Amino acid sequence: MRGYNQARVLAEVVARHIGAPVANALARPKGGTQVRMGPRERRTNVHGAFRVVPSFISRIEGREVILIDDVLTTGATGVSAASALGEGRPKAIRLLTFARALPFGPQDGLPNRN
Repeated sequence: MRGYNQARVLAEVVARHIGAPVANALARPKGGTQVRMGPRERRTNVHGAFRVVPSFISRIEGREVILIDDVLTTGATGVSAASALGEGRPKAIRLLTFARALPFGPQDGLPNRN
C-alpha cells in the first residue's frame, strides 16, 4: 500500500552479500499498515495474515530461511510470518531486522523503558 518495499531492498543487499536468492515466499492477502497501531492491534492485524505461496513450499522444505523485516516494533509481524513459513517445514527460520522501534508505554500494555 505504501508503494515502496524497503524490506525487499534490504533483502536484495543481504542476498548479494551472502550469495543467496531472494524469494517472495510469503503472501499477505489481508492486513494493512501498522504504523499507528499499538501492540495489541498489531498482533490482531497480523494474526494469520501470511501464507506461503504454494510454489515455494517445496523450495523451503529442509532449508534455512532468512526472514527480513525493516523494523522490529513488537515482533508480531515476524512471529506471524515465521508461523506461516513453518508450514513449509524449513530447517530453520531466522529473523533479520535493521531497526528497533522504541518501546511502547504502559498505556499499550508494555513497560515504559526510558
